[in-house]
Amino acid sequence: MDRRQIIANRDFLERVKDYLPAEAGPGKSGGPGEKGPASLAGEWMEDTFHTMDVETMVAASHAIEDLALDEANGRLLVLFQDFKYFHSHQERYQHLVQTVDEVTVLGCGKTPRPAGRVRFVNVSHTALSAFWLVMYQGRRAQVLLLSRQTNTTAVLADKRFFGFHSFDARLVARVRRDLDALLAGSATTLREYDRLWTVDQALRQVRTVFAREQSRLENALLKIKTDGRPAGDHRFASQLDRALRRLQGLQDCWPESSASTTQKPTRPARD
Repeated sequence: MDRRQIIANRDFLERVKDYLPAEAGPGKSGGPGEKGPASLAGEWMEDTFHTMDVETMVAASHAIEDLALDEANGRLLVLFQDFKYFHSHQERYQHLVQTVDEVTVLGCGKTPRPAGRVRFVNVSHTALSAFWLVMYQGRRAQVLLLSRQTNTTAVLADKRFFGFHSFDARLVARVRRDLDALLAGSATTLREYDRLWTVDQALRQVRTVFAREQSRLENALLKIKTDGRPAGDHRFASQLDRALRRLQGLQDCWPESSASTTQKPTRPARD
């Protein structure tokens, strides 16, 4: 399979913007629950965790569905969390199922009546009740939107999700395998999400520590520059030694198990 990225992130974001009100957007990249909408034209990069609201999740989901319609082949898998939210999208999915090869809808609650070739899978009482997932695997394009709800509010407009989108076919395939394992009962969570969450948190810590130590060392050099002491002042050597010891502590930023796995599952919903 050709692993080259078919979709440019900027083109995908243009699709997302078509479904967003002017003021909506994903939250700034940061920890789960962080608020403060950011521009889609800004830092919403692929393969990077962001906090997102419901409007953004819906818009990104529709953008992936539109891509599937354009490609007119492959498999589309969507997780609604609660099947009751499928009904308002039923006409759209009838169009999708007539265009692509396979459409699977996962959800909790009462399973809808048969709707053409749409395949329904009930995932009540599984870890999937906490996730929002849209996955398209076409002959050319591979796209994933995967996010987990981070709060427990029952108000749809106040729900927040922490996740990412990706065009990496290998990553999409790994998530698909994890999903199949969970549905088969041989796994209890989406392990790839947990792994990527851990990597993301470690990356943020590395960037923070390096930026802090760089600032300290630059300030030390500037002080040497302005106070007239020799450039080889032992005080800078001491500062550098302390910085290196602190950088060695970065090994602690890679925990044995992801803290995300301890979050209490919530049940997000699409509008």
